[in-house]
Amino acid sequence: SIEYIEITAAESVGIEDRWGYFDGVGQMRDMVQSHLLQLLCLITMEPPNQLDEQSIRYEKTQVLRALKLLSEGDISKTLIRAQYGDGEIAGTPKLGYLNQEGANAQSETETFVCFRAEIANWRWSGTPIYLRTGKRMTDKVTKIVIHFKSDDHFIFDQDQKGSTTNSLIMKLHPTEGIYLQVHTKRHGVSEGMRLRSDPMSLDFAKTHKLLNIPSGYQRLLLDVLKGNQSLFLCREEIELAWRWCDDAIEAWDKSSQQLHTYPSGSYGPEITKTFIEQYGHHWHED
Repeated sequence: SIEYIEITAAESVGIEDRWGYFDGVGQMRDMVQSHLLQLLCLITMEPPNQLDEQSIRYEKTQVLRALKLLSEGDISKTLIRAQYGDGEIAGTPKLGYLNQEGANAQSETETFVCFRAEIANWRWSGTPIYLRTGKRMTDKVTKIVIHFKSDDHFIFDQDQKGSTTNSLIMKLHPTEGIYLQVHTKRHGVSEGMRLRSDPMSLDFAKTHKLLNIPSGYQRLLLDVLKGNQSLFLCREEIELAWRWCDDAIEAWDKSSQQLHTYPSGSYGPEITKTFIEQYGHHWHED
């Protein structure tokens, strides 16, 4: 069974020349209400009766309806917002958000969001889902990681108990692939009954390297020409996603939570590690 899920949509670019737009929007409205919540729906929705737009949209809206709203009292334990500062990416210096040309030095607009979500339905109740997205991070990476529970009865070396859970990794960018991280016994007679982590991989970029796989936008344009709307959002999905984000933003604004900072070229503020560790979990890092 599943212990927890994490979804990451990291961007290496900053706001570039979009200050006028982005400062009035922020990462929550720019990425969470669309990209992250859609990934959340796709990974947690029930199997649709058919692969048509009505069936898929129905199941996704069911997830959004069951997604617990964040309250003011929950914010300190469930949501982190941050802004990127000066740093460097691949050896190239990068200016912080407040040091961009034309920036408002007093701006508290977030460029990074990390939060803990819960879905109140029979399948996912009690299973935490951690989501994070930010600009000017180490790499442009989009991935979903499903962490499985460890066995209650652990027969191997006891000092490894709890640290040897298996995980399923679905990478969407920069290369597509599915990887199963499993633990196997270490080879050799001197290793005793200790385990090590080994990957089982299905790298689509390697196995299908001769195929002309269209990009996401190319696929959508092709679907438009074919009249296939299964990957497009319906009005109800959009309204439910905006309702969740608006409530989260309102709860944040009413709270006294600190806006954190992180250096450009990092994986976000250090507090995101302790944020997930307080629940006994950790982020998957490549």
